[in-house]
Amino acid sequence: MAEVNAGIERYCRGTDKQLAALRSKYATRPDVLSRLDRYDATIEAD
Repeated sequence: MAEVNAGIERYCRGTDKQLAALRSKYATRPDVLSRLDRYDATIEAD
């Protein structure tokens, strides 16, 4: 379990923020936003 938690910390931390940044960057591109909409906006634990 420790290995799984370490992997989550290493590879998943910051993804909510990255997705928000991409949505902001491509706010005028509906084609890109429709693809980004496939991802959950908040998947990180608090």
